[in-house]
Amino acid sequence: MDTTEIEPPQKNKSSGAALFTVYGFFFFWFFLLLFCLLWFSSPSVSYEDKLKENFARGSAELEKRRLALEEEQRKERERREREEREAQERREREARELENRRRLEEESRMERVGAVFRRASVEMPPFSAHHPLLYVQAAKQEMERQRREEWERAKREELGRRKEAEQEEIVRLRARKKSLELELEAVGNKHKQITDRLRDAQSMRRIQKAEVDLINQKRDARIAEINTLQLEFEEWQRKLSQLVPEQQRLSEKLRNISLKKLPRESDGRNTQTRHGSSGNCRRLKDQLDVLEKETTDKLTQMEQYNKELKLGDMDDCLLRGLLSLLACLSQLFLLIKVIPHPFFASHSIIFFGNPSELFFFFFFQTSSPPVFSPATIFTLFPIFIQR
Repeated sequence: MDTTEIEPPQKNKSSGAALFTVYGFFFFWFFLLLFCLLWFSSPSVSYEDKLKENFARGSAELEKRRLALEEEQRKERERREREEREAQERREREARELENRRRLEEESRMERVGAVFRRASVEMPPFSAHHPLLYVQAAKQEMERQRREEWERAKREELGRRKEAEQEEIVRLRARKKSLELELEAVGNKHKQITDRLRDAQSMRRIQKAEVDLINQKRDARIAEINTLQLEFEEWQRKLSQLVPEQQRLSEKLRNISLKKLPRESDGRNTQTRHGSSGNCRRLKDQLDVLEKETTDKLTQMEQYNKELKLGDMDDCLLRGLLSLLACLSQLFLLIKVIPHPFFASHSIIFFGNPSELFFFFFFQTSSPPVFSPATIFTLFPIFIQR
């Protein structure tokens, strides 16, 4: 059986469709990851702006009430000053009226005393022995009565003035009470505002602490993912290096089988094919060396990204590391796809097993290019499926 038989073209079409599906899957997860990073890094509605707006509104309301309180206190002070002036004028007027009344009463008293003296002198005999005593006694009685009336009148006036003073004091105390109530209300509003600001600050502190804890958890999780990716990448690199001798051994075995089955008259053509295969092997070896060098460079970059992750923006470092890993794996697929060696023209690579025990299995079949199905890619890259 000729091992160089060409497979039907539908397998090439299915291989191209599978490769297109793989790249579509990679680009889908890449853009999804980029969208998530932009979403979580986009600034939300600032809590400080809301707090400042609330503080400005409260300050404006407090200033408005303070101005209203000052205006009311000014009006109350002007009213008290006006009432004090009116009370002073009233007291002065009453004092003048009292002085006039006293003067008039003194004059009337003197007139009454004179009238009593005149009446006593008329009623009593002019040569009576009791005439002076009666005169003096009548004068004393009249003076006592007038003194008592004067004292009662002064007492009534004093009580009236005291009552007016008490009324004024009551009005003043009521105004003072009202102003104190307004001040107490303003102080209560300020205390409530300060309490609200303190509560908002405490809630903001708790929110920021929760965000910091969440960022630390995400950082630890992404560091663990990067370490896992690095270990898996090193494992696949080790398996790839182990497959190189197996590839050479199988290539040699295939070449020997092909040489045994070909007729002798095609020795010249086989010699030319061997030279071409040797050149392809050398080219494949050079490409593998370049791939190993690029893999080493990518690992070095990933280590540098890990260091930068501890010091700087972990989202950018993770994205660059994943992109580097994706580029390296893409080159590996392209390298496997374009290998022109007869071994890869007559063999296929199948990936099977669970994500923790992946390995390569080579088997002989009719000559066809390697087929990569979506299930193969999902099994080969479990970390992208998890993402």
